[in-house]
This record gives sequence, structure tokens and C-alpha cells, in this order.
Amino acid sequence: MTGWRVGWIIDEPENIEEYAKVSRASTACPPRISQYAAIDALNNDSHVEQMRETYEERRDLLVERMDDLDWDFVAPEGAIYAFPEVGQDSWDFCMKMIDKGVAMVPGEPMGPESDEKVRICFGSTTKKEIEKAFDTLEKELN
Repeated sequence: MTGWRVGWIIDEPENIEEYAKVSRASTACPPRISQYAAIDALNNDSHVEQMRETYEERRDLLVERMDDLDWDFVAPEGAIYAFPEVGQDSWDFCMKMIDKGVAMVPGEPMGPESDEKVRICFGSTTKKEIEKAFDTLEKELN
């Protein structure tokens, strides 16, 4: 249910308040339709394997294309994004690429060691869009 802004945690009662603090900041006002869809999804898991395969295909394509650019990265194993090092200031890189139609998130706000990294999400991006984005990246970087 990636991107639906719904979820749950099962833990010991003494830990729940700490999770609630994070939840208030990260899942405020989830859309009602997402909540109803989550209920339906929990009662029918026929979509799970299809979604897993779709994310895996997108991830594999993203990894292949990042390899082609010789970027340093750790292949995602559970997340719907990659965090490659692009070898230049992440803000400058992202601003230059957004002008070319490729949107990424600068890594610098995520920590001092991330100022040359970018976050690339593949959760709702099609394989065709990934191909187009990386064709543009290759053209601009070569």
C-alpha cells in the first residue's frame, strides 16, 4: 500500500506513544479513500504478488540504469526509492534535471553525508517513465 498514507504497527504497549509521535507527523490526514482501500486490501490479498512483482521489475530496471551511469548506490531491498551518489551537489543536480523533466529529491536535507546523493522514487513511476528519465540523464551527463 505504498503511497496510501495508511499503515499499522504491532508492538509492546510501552512503545506505542513513541510511534504515535512519528505517525502524527508522517501520516496526518490520510485520504478517506485510502483508508477504505486499505480495509479492502487487508481482506483480500490477491493483489500483493502482482504489486511485489511490479515493484521488483521497476527496481531492477532502476538498478540497471544507475549501474549504466556508474553511480555508487545500495540496491533497494525493501524501499521504493534508491539513494545514489551523483558526484555533485544534490541541489544543483536536481534543479538542473528538473529543467529537463526529471524530478528527484536532493539528498542534502537528509544528512551531511548526503549532499551528493539524490532520492529517486520508483513507487508510482512506470518502467517507461524510468527509461525516459534515464535516457535524459544519460544524455545530460555524457
